[in-house]
Amino acid sequence: MSSQVLKVAICLYPGVQLLDFSGPLDLLGFLSASTPVFTTPPPPYLFALTQLSTEDTVAASCGLAIKPGSTYAQELAAGTQYDVLLILQQAGLLKGKRATTNKSLFNIITADSKDEVQWVHKARWVEDGNVWTASGVAAGMDMTIAFITHLSGPTVAAYVTSGAEYSACEKDNDPFAEIWSDEAQRKIAESFATALGAL
Repeated sequence: MSSQVLKVAICLYPGVQLLDFSGPLDLLGFLSASTPVFTTPPPPYLFALTQLSTEDTVAASCGLAIKPGSTYAQELAAGTQYDVLLILQQAGLLKGKRATTNKSLFNIITADSKDEVQWVHKARWVEDGNVWTASGVAAGMDMTIAFITHLSGPTVAAYVTSGAEYSACEKDNDPFAEIWSDEAQRKIAESFATALGAL
């Protein structure tokens, strides 16, 4: 049995955190089409990074598009915010879907789209059809392991987590939903606005 190769495109944004994309990419790298993979039988899917872009769009020919992280720019001080999920929502890709996002500013990020998107507050990640969304920075790695399990099964996922010495959280294991209460979110939003307003 030969493995199908999925092309991976990563779209980067100003201010992206390194772990937002490097964590998932490193985990996918254990199933790279360009290096030996030591599983028997071979995994049904391998991955090949084909595009690293700073543009808002990535090649439609890719099998997997990763749009990592949230971008908090000076617009936050003016009362608006850029976030990858906002871009997806504005493009209509989240309409009618279940999704989650970073808990530290969950209320702000989701405020304008509650009628269109079924936001899940307590979740490390949410999958709805072909759209997968993750919570905070490290949650993207948890979601990546779940995605590998979805595509290739638990044995292949265990090969990746063992190689990376990584213990992934389950989707409902989200203590940050409680840590980032409404009051904690308000305080961090005010801190961002004050800091960015001083620039």
